[in-house]
Amino acid sequence: MLLKSLPMVGNARINKEYCTVLQSCENVDGLIKYLSSQGFSDVEISNAKQKAVEEYYVVKNSKDTQILTVFDESYPAQLNCMKHKKPVFLYARGNVELLNTEMVAVVGTRKPSDFTEKVEKKIVKRIIDDYKLTILSGLALGCDAVAHDAALHCNGSTIAVLPSGLDNVSPKRNIGLAERIIDNNGLLLSEYPNNFEATKYTPLARDEIVAGLSGSILVIECSEESGTMQTVKFGNKYNKVVGTYVPSDASMGDYSGNIFIIDNKMGISINSKEKLPELFKKNKDDTRGEQLMIF
Repeated sequence: MLLKSLPMVGNARINKEYCTVLQSCENVDGLIKYLSSQGFSDVEISNAKQKAVEEYYVVKNSKDTQILTVFDESYPAQLNCMKHKKPVFLYARGNVELLNTEMVAVVGTRKPSDFTEKVEKKIVKRIIDDYKLTILSGLALGCDAVAHDAALHCNGSTIAVLPSGLDNVSPKRNIGLAERIIDNNGLLLSEYPNNFEATKYTPLARDEIVAGLSGSILVIECSEESGTMQTVKFGNKYNKVVGTYVPSDASMGDYSGNIFIIDNKMGISINSKEKLPELFKKNKDDTRGEQLMIF
């Protein structure tokens, strides 16, 4: 916490430069001495220490929040694909054992059509009933919320990665959904302190974590301009299998992003139930661009 509170110090710099130092320092005083030798001023260190202490006590006083650091066995190994960009620590609330399960990220537009919502609920139900996978998403309005809600209705497991702190759920409209996830043995996850408010940049960072955690990514509906396309790009970067639903009648919603994914061989087409396992077991390089009929 002290390191991340310093100016110009983030996940990448800590993972590259400071992890070995953290392991060798016996206490905070040792770390402060090292930071002073690296050119940080007394004021910068003092301010960072104060901020870190405040954040620590917020978590300590929140009995249901855990901190998972890159040094912990409970830290999700899936995020190692992000290399130096992986979060140095994660704030978790709920069933952290879900991080040991196989996850499929179900993502899409914040404004899905009624047709899309119906299809998404059926897809999530089949994934849970037939494959027992954990549904992963970002708690955003639209397809994300539908995915979490559908998982809960099927008595399945779901993980929500937030673009904000756990005590400051964003968007506010999904506070109730977040509470239901916890009440039903799900998990809320964030790289931000509990009281942190989402900014215009944090959803992108959240999407990268979703892609990193996932075993595969399923795009329900999105336009070419949708933020969902960033999740797809992260999925390609981290060698995840990306699947996308494309209905026979594309006028049932805005599927321009879905079609773009197929046309540019960024993922596989998903239109029938018979080959759904292909999304979960095949290497991306074997499937990308194929027209698999999955629903």
